[in-house]
Amino acid sequence: MQIKGPQSPAAPSAAATTGSVARASLSATAMVQGWDSGLALQATVRQNPQAGPPLLEINGQLLQTRNGQSLIPGQQLRLEVIRPAVDAALKWLNPVGPATLTLPAPAQPWQAGQILQARFIQPTPGEPSVLRIDGKLLPLNLPPLPVLAGQALRLQVISPGQSVTLRVLDISTPSVSQQAVRDALPRQLPLSSLLAQLQVIVGTDDSRDSKLPAQVLQQVRQILDQLPRQDSAGRADGLQQALANSGIFLEARLAEALRTSQSFAQTAQQLGGDLKGGLLGLLSLLLGLRIPASTTAPSTHGAQKHPADVPPPLPNSQPFAQPRLPASAASLLNLSLPQQLQELLRQVDGSLARIQLSQLAANTEDDGRRSWLLDLPLRHGDQLDLLQIRIDEERGGKDRGSDSLWSITLAIELDGLGEIHIRVTLTGGVVSATFWAGDDRTAELFEQHLGELQQRLQAAGLRVGNLSARHGSPRTTDERPALPYVLLDEKA
Repeated sequence: MQIKGPQSPAAPSAAATTGSVARASLSATAMVQGWDSGLALQATVRQNPQAGPPLLEINGQLLQTRNGQSLIPGQQLRLEVIRPAVDAALKWLNPVGPATLTLPAPAQPWQAGQILQARFIQPTPGEPSVLRIDGKLLPLNLPPLPVLAGQALRLQVISPGQSVTLRVLDISTPSVSQQAVRDALPRQLPLSSLLAQLQVIVGTDDSRDSKLPAQVLQQVRQILDQLPRQDSAGRADGLQQALANSGIFLEARLAEALRTSQSFAQTAQQLGGDLKGGLLGLLSLLLGLRIPASTTAPSTHGAQKHPADVPPPLPNSQPFAQPRLPASAASLLNLSLPQQLQELLRQVDGSLARIQLSQLAANTEDDGRRSWLLDLPLRHGDQLDLLQIRIDEERGGKDRGSDSLWSITLAIELDGLGEIHIRVTLTGGVVSATFWAGDDRTAELFEQHLGELQQRLQAAGLRVGNLSARHGSPRTTDERPALPYVLLDEKA
């Protein structure tokens, strides 16, 4: 729903959408300058006397909508200012209004005035809309309200009986982050699956027989060539560059380039090795080939013996050690050209969705704590290892003075050493580290070299706290909810 043009010369114009951001041109500059980001505004839908789309009344000003077929006169809306400017952005937080619903009476009668929690279920074509209330599915005739599948509603019983009348008190609207997580979560795939296939395409003798277009092969080679190598990632500057090119900082780096007015050549040089940028380039090439929609390819994901329980990078997830994924006989090269393109498109999209989940997890900050969780592929000769890293910053509080606590947790599975987890913490200039190994011999190997590690850290000018090596894997000590995004509400 958008709003344009003032109803009167003095009235401003604005825009709002259900659960998303829209832009608005405001003529009442003084009114807009009083709006700060996060400001909640109350609006009332008014009938348009000129037989046009409904109007919105905000602080006594009437705003004309461009597309208001989902609005009902008298309906109350709650809006949030996303960006205060002459071109303001508003988000529709919670439509509330006098709309009513009717549905059959349940087996156990409701009482007048009773408040109910419900969730709208997407109906099948040709079937009536459905609400889930107290675990039961009840059909209803849905009025023209902006309700999407999965949205929660708060209802009040007006008149119980054979046909119950309910007043809509509140309709929840998922946040932009929640919607993005719900979209990316079912699509995400482990990066190792795609990287193994890319190696097959360009790294074996069979690649000479590949029928993939030349521009696709060139982009694949560029992505692999720009992956960080283990020797460079072992240095501070190399690790810093590898983390910057992991993909989760792409948009932030682009915004910084625009802010500093960098030239296109400078920006391209700085972001040339970004993993997400490379995958987006490959995705653009594949989409431009117009692959037939009817093309189906047998999934190579399961055939490559990759563990099916690789968790997605969600907030508060712990790093997961992923084994090196060898190329399998069921590679892309064994498929027809349309099937190769379709499967490659699926895996590229899944890898981009996984990187997006890492970015969304990094946007979560509460109680002075910020976390980043990312996958970092490392080249070692002709092999690829996937290192998963979690970086946590917990800002200093009264108990620790002004010092922040930094912790880095690494997880990787290496040939001959098995599953390895490492946690390094730094606070007040004191560094501590704990090593976990799934193999007893690897744990003993770490234990034997702790003294050498302490000497090297001290030689680098660091104060060393506790260094230890253990057999097994780290336990999760974070007791906060693992999923701040509401993906499932079992009470509705």
